Amino acid sequence: MEDIVTLLVGRFEIVEEVKNTDKQLSTYLLRRLANLLENQHFLEALPGHLPADPVSQARADLIIARMKNIIEG
Repeated sequence: MEDIVTLLVGRFEIVEEVKNTDKQLSTYLLRRLANLLENQHFLEALPGHLPADPVSQARADLIIARMKNIIEG
């Protein structure tokens, strides 16, 4: 999960990069991200993979938003 957090927080352009990647890869990523967003355990664990300060904790919403943006294309 740490890799997902790092990638989605650290690369603003990730949404466009996934859109513009190979169709097979983007399809795989869309499915995996959708599965994660449907997984209550993932959603509950996400804040635990961020530093405890309020600014860092607010990044959980950013991560979820970027995941949704990737899925919605």
